[in-house]
Amino acid sequence: MHEDYITIVKVEPGREPYITAIKNTLEAKQAEVGRLIQFIPYEISSGETYALICSDEGKLNGEPYNRCLFDRRTGKPFDIVCGDFIVCNAYPDSDEFNSLTREDAEKIIREFPPEVFLECADGSVAVMKQSDLDRYLQRQPAPAASLDYDFYEDER
Repeated sequence: MHEDYITIVKVEPGREPYITAIKNTLEAKQAEVGRLIQFIPYEISSGETYALICSDEGKLNGEPYNRCLFDRRTGKPFDIVCGDFIVCNAYPDSDEFNSLTREDAEKIIREFPPEVFLECADGSVAVMKQSDLDRYLQRQPAPAASLDYDFYEDER
């Protein structure tokens, strides 16, 4: 069933994700993320898979790092999305996208808190949640288990 408008979560670099609605057209998705789009089936930590739609040329065009994507089986990062992206539902075995429920949207918002990326001299990129960096900069110690950072070799 085709929906004319779909509810999505938009994720922009350095900002909190937010819920919005867009026309369910290729042109509307391109307007949100860039001219050429890429669809990535992405499994979040709760085990559900959603449609992550991003620019196919974000890295090539030098768009800012946005969020790190993790392999939920290993817990290791496998890619960094550059530039804005959106998340919605996708019908199984179809190229049709559909709306998120409020519950789905809230899960996705929790999945993608703002992150900070630090490029190291050796070409690696350190990734840290913005909230952990803020706590560090305020000199308020966080429990060691809550600090969430990983290293990722960028392909740029």
